[in-house]
Amino acid sequence: VEGFRAARPREGTAGFVSLALAPRPGEQGDLRPEVISDLELATRSLSEQRAVALVNVAGVAEAQADQLAAYVKGGGALLIFAGPRVDGQAYNAVLGPRGLLPGKLSRVVSAGPEQPGFGFDFNPQGEIHPLLKVFAGEQKSGLDTARIFSYWRLEMPPTATARRVLNYRAAAATSEPAKPAAVEGSDADPAITISELGAGRVIFVSTSADAQWTSLPAKPAYVPLMQELFRGAMGRRDQWLNLEVGQSLQLPGWLKLPAAPLLSGPNRKPAPLPSVGASGTENWQSEPLTEPGVYTLTSAQQSWPIVVNAPAAQSDVRTLDGPALRQALGGVAIELHDDKLPSSIAEFESAAGDWSWSLLLAALGLVGIESLLAQRWGHHSVAATDERS
Repeated sequence: VEGFRAARPREGTAGFVSLALAPRPGEQGDLRPEVISDLELATRSLSEQRAVALVNVAGVAEAQADQLAAYVKGGGALLIFAGPRVDGQAYNAVLGPRGLLPGKLSRVVSAGPEQPGFGFDFNPQGEIHPLLKVFAGEQKSGLDTARIFSYWRLEMPPTATARRVLNYRAAAATSEPAKPAAVEGSDADPAITISELGAGRVIFVSTSADAQWTSLPAKPAYVPLMQELFRGAMGRRDQWLNLEVGQSLQLPGWLKLPAAPLLSGPNRKPAPLPSVGASGTENWQSEPLTEPGVYTLTSAQQSWPIVVNAPAAQSDVRTLDGPALRQALGGVAIELHDDKLPSSIAEFESAAGDWSWSLLLAALGLVGIESLLAQRWGHHSVAATDERS
């Protein structure tokens, strides 16, 4: 959803984003962007969209904000990119109370005309947020050299549940006071945040997605960054595809099925998938899945892989001490010993002596004697064979 629509699609405020997400010619990408204006948002159904992005949109009406909040709570992904058209007061009044903002937009921070601007506090060799792991060790991605000339300052309350993905690093000479190194929980201004609302996620980028406020679109990091942000936001929407043994498959309400679904297990045997509730085929839930592996959900010509893994607790290889082991066994009375034999058994073995080596040497000796006798008195000897030849 772009806040400014130009005559040419690539020149609008969402042009860079759509270009970064579009698959290459001849390739079948999993991201297929569709650009609409902010005026069209009220006429669109969001239930069929994997993600919705507001790119430099001035403001959102309350009815559309309610629609966005319900969409995210139901497992949708919302990305918000700031820009010069954003009305901070409108965002705070409409999006903030609905949990669609990680904090309060206070004001636009801009570098002076002769100042180099701001940078992202990013070290490819340091600790990196999981959304940016694709840039780990990449020295020339441009994420650490991009210049940000303006951004919306986001004030996050101490009780905020949003997490910082990337912070700003103030340049050496700006109108703003120098900021400390950006770490989680510091007072450095956040550049990218991620928060959860219901079953969905919201990602907020406090600078523009185009070249109005930053040089990032000209850097090699721009395309993978946009793709990782969208995939990271959509991660929870695909959570129903990943289950543990003992959990039931429950189809999300936004999933539009052309026909009644069928579920087959790893052995290709059908698994029961009855409909639940009064809405018929719109709600489907399986029995607890007891076998790990890849299940297949099919509906008409469409199919989805359902991965069922063993519970994480079963892969815990940490050792247990005595009290923890008794507790795990239900508090049974058990006497535990360490890796040394009890003193009574050790004393008995010391007194009895160890005959194992003696018996082993005796056995080897008998085997050797048997071999010699076989060569001397065997029925088929080498000499006899030579005489016959």
